[in-house]
Amino acid sequence: MRVKTLVKALAAIVLCPVLLSSCTLDKVTTAEPEDVVIAEIALRTGLLKQIAFLHHTLGSGAAGDSVPDADIQITAPGNHMMRFARTALTDCVTDRPAREQLGTCYATLPTNSITVDPGGLYSLRITLADGKVMTSAMTVPNDFHFVHPPPGVGTCTVAPLTPVELTWTSSSNAWVYLNE
Repeated sequence: MRVKTLVKALAAIVLCPVLLSSCTLDKVTTAEPEDVVIAEIALRTGLLKQIAFLHHTLGSGAAGDSVPDADIQITAPGNHMMRFARTALTDCVTDRPAREQLGTCYATLPTNSITVDPGGLYSLRITLADGKVMTSAMTVPNDFHFVHPPPGVGTCTVAPLTPVELTWTSSSNAWVYLNE
């Protein structure tokens, strides 16, 4: 009997400070996400077809074909212009069915004859349907090559859980190297 009383007393001693230290919040206000347009554009060297995916901030409530009628232009070195037109969503987003559209996909026009070259400075200008303008500029990183494994050397298969050493030359204008 004394053990049960002692256990109850210890439980009361432990739980009282916990209960007394708890608090309640009368009002909780959460901020709604700001509705902004996000442009995802990755210039790919050596390709004529470039793509741009425009969408709204996730959680802003915008859904469907959310950024129609945008005018997208990229100015390449020598003041050459790349223009974009709407294209199938599957050109930009491959892991979702087209019925789950979360944005709008654009691609360079078929008449585009401008390639993206390493080391080139490219300027972006997007005019949205409501007249708002987004601008950016970037220098495409210079080319790099693999040092290890040497180009043309290697096998088609690697045993599971076997580390493979990858090393490559540096590339001026690169901020980060991604390795998948």
